[in-house]
Amino acid sequence: MADIRKYYYLKLKENFYDSEEMILLQNMQDGYLYSDILMKLYLRSLKNNGKLMFKDVIPYTPELLAQVVRHQVGTVKQALHIFQELGLIELMDSGAIYMLDIQNFIGESSTEADRQRKYYNKIKAEKQQEIDCRKQCKKSYSISTPEIEKEIESDIDIEKEIELDKSNSPTKNSLSKTETEKQLTKEFEKLWEHYPNKKGKDQAKNKYLLARKQGITYETIAQGLKNYLNYIKSENIELKFIKHGSTWFNQKCWNDDYKITNVSNKKVDEQMEFLKGVHNGTIKIN
Repeated sequence: MADIRKYYYLKLKENFYDSEEMILLQNMQDGYLYSDILMKLYLRSLKNNGKLMFKDVIPYTPELLAQVVRHQVGTVKQALHIFQELGLIELMDSGAIYMLDIQNFIGESSTEADRQRKYYNKIKAEKQQEIDCRKQCKKSYSISTPEIEKEIESDIDIEKEIELDKSNSPTKNSLSKTETEKQLTKEFEKLWEHYPNKKGKDQAKNKYLLARKQGITYETIAQGLKNYLNYIKSENIELKFIKHGSTWFNQKCWNDDYKITNVSNKKVDEQMEFLKGVHNGTIKIN
């Protein structure tokens, strides 16, 4: 029987590692780890024509990518930041990651120039859709991006901000008949006030109400949110990598184990200074 499966492959030129980007990358501290991550991202994106998004729905967070490429989360975060600075990837608001030069390497019969042009047009169209969506949904978000970042960076006492009000929220596994949807909505609004990435509020609210009606206590969800906020602040996670509110509630992320690694940004800062030095001519590469 003939093999009708579809195969995907990269066709790299012999001077691939002689490009300016690869030389810069591999001359950095941990540069060979970054180049390994880059190659794995190229391969992972092939089936989706250069776009990294699980089943075209779920964004690849640094945590998920760390499992895929088998490197530490901190290393993956630094690599993504550097790839973006070098113009190797494009990060979309949706969480999708586009490998920008992938069309030069995909093994297909059409010309590279045509594929590259079509690919960039696709990215441009998706970015325009996100811009249009932001304009339409602007009124739905109560906190602007700078204010969100300020809230994340500020020294908030989470224990005081998210009160586990036992007098208003029963701790039993099942809700009493006197608890109304209005009360549950009030609980949700209290949590939503502190969630940083306020996208998908209606979906998040519906998932919260469903979870409470299924017996999940307010204290459990509030404690999970507290843990996530502490994790965001400790790891200095950028806003674009924070899960949308709808995603966090939909995936019941209050059950997640948020391990804090206290990864320092010092290495990234040093590497970006190195990049600037090379581009300014103050640092030369042999």
